[in-house]
Amino acid sequence: MSTIDIFRTGRHIAASGEALTFSAADLAATVAAYDPATHDAPLVVGHPASDDPAYGWVAGLAVEGDLLRAVTRDVEPAFAELVNGRRFKHVSASFYRPRSPANPVPGVWYLRHVGFLGAQPPAVKGLRTPSFSAADDDAVVTVAFFEAQREEPRMTTLTAEDLARREAELSAREAALNAAADLHRQRAVALAATENAAFVESLVTGAKLPSGLAGRTRDLLGHLDADTAVEFGEGEARASLTPRAALRELLSSLPAMVEFGERAAAPADGRGQSVAFAAPAGYQVDKANLALHQRALAYQQKHPETDYLTAVQAVSR
Repeated sequence: MSTIDIFRTGRHIAASGEALTFSAADLAATVAAYDPATHDAPLVVGHPASDDPAYGWVAGLAVEGDLLRAVTRDVEPAFAELVNGRRFKHVSASFYRPRSPANPVPGVWYLRHVGFLGAQPPAVKGLRTPSFSAADDDAVVTVAFFEAQREEPRMTTLTAEDLARREAELSAREAALNAAADLHRQRAVALAATENAAFVESLVTGAKLPSGLAGRTRDLLGHLDADTAVEFGEGEARASLTPRAALRELLSSLPAMVEFGERAAAPADGRGQSVAFAAPAGYQVDKANLALHQRALAYQQKHPETDYLTAVQAVSR
């Protein structure tokens, strides 16, 4: 096993643009809370939405001065060779927010993963180019700050053919890693789309959302961030949710729409007998306006690109 310097105390700018300050006490709490049996932080490429594929693991954490250090284990040899080939020149740490519902140890900044970066610089500046040491069979990572270490030149002669072959091998392995990461991202997107579609369908079935708005709601959920938590509410009602989770919670809390009349297939002019509208308690609904509302929704179903106001104007003529 070896150690990686992955973070330091001070003020840092997160990928989201948020300014965060980490004290020595914060890092000490992170070290004390870290337990691979609770959450085993992986070594990953970049900062993926989910923590895989993993190319190694963090066995433990320690604080030395203002630095947070990670002990690594089970590093993938092919990944180690890519790092030694300077394909990934930086490292950057990702933490669960103390109030995040996904945090395995709420109340502390818990290490989520350690990302290896190429062209993208880490939020914590000053990280030296990482390299894997060949000192043991597990292929360990060594990362330091500030100036790069000078290494004594090796008395090894390589031909142009040797260099070309090694470059081709590294490129092939890098392409395989990128392909695996892309496949995982595609699966994650497809899974999220399936979950959003099922959620929207449950809203329509429960009369909480007009069927004409189902498509737009699915698209909106698909574009909202599902990884970065945001603080909502005040006092005891304050909660930490991602924008997608917050919208799902809001839609789930909507009351079922009030039903008037019997359901029947709407005729061609959109003047069906089934009317649905959410009326607050203590209020009466104008049935003429409800009929206009129904015709507008029917018009939107036939013309999906039409906004609601235009639909009302069209059926009012």
